[in-house]
Amino acid sequence: MTTTYNDVTKWLENAKTKKATHLIMEHDQWDYENYPILVFSKEECQEKVSKRNSTNMVVVEEVYDMSMDIDLQRAEFRAMHV
Repeated sequence: MTTTYNDVTKWLENAKTKKATHLIMEHDQWDYENYPILVFSKEECQEKVSKRNSTNMVVVEEVYDMSMDIDLQRAEFRAMHV
């Protein structure tokens, strides 16, 4: 399944509602799915990105910092605000 712009919008809205500090968008290279991971502190974000990038078949594609302007981050080729 391809992740759409609308999918990411929903994930970001959900992250904001739940008061997450960051949203990590991962890509599973086994089934080619993207999915969101909500985190609630900068330290947790750094830890999860580090662990995920060392896991086989999982790649962190983007990291959105919920305290920053979302539209500016979405305009980037790949947001990576750990």
